[in-house]
Amino acid sequence: FSTCWIRVAQNWAGADWGHMAIPRIGQEVIVDYLDGDCDQPIVTGRTYRATNRPPYALPDHKILSTIKSKEYKGSRANELRIDDTTAQISAALMSDHGASALHLGYLTHPRPEGGKPRGEGFELRTDEHGAVRAAKGLLLSTEEQLRAGAGHLDRGVVVQVLEAAL
Repeated sequence: FSTCWIRVAQNWAGADWGHMAIPRIGQEVIVDYLDGDCDQPIVTGRTYRATNRPPYALPDHKILSTIKSKEYKGSRANELRIDDTTAQISAALMSDHGASALHLGYLTHPRPEGGKPRGEGFELRTDEHGAVRAAKGLLLSTEEQLRAGAGHLDRGVVVQVLEAAL
């Protein structure tokens, strides 16, 4: 038994750019035919079913939007998750490798595990090693700059404090 290669529609597609998520074995796909021609099949989508569940239980976690991959021939994952809970919005980019993550906004334990508050702002974390590199310099400050009201490297207040200390 053989079949032709079937193209897969993507959210964005351009010359050397775009979104790419190739269906994996076991995923249910929706097949259409260009101009109704059975020699021109195209995968137009994917869907969940009883044996192929979404990453989070529905309707319990209907406010979560996510792109979650799964390690090929493994059990770990990577995830981009957006949580639109009223007054507790947040976003996270996470990798199971080293429990590495960037959390932004209202910080909670994972919603499926109760979502207990952890803080507000951002957290960049890993159980492995980390590094911050900046070839042209790095400004690390606790001075407030509400709503990004100045340039990202503005250090006027820091300089004033240092000059006053002299």
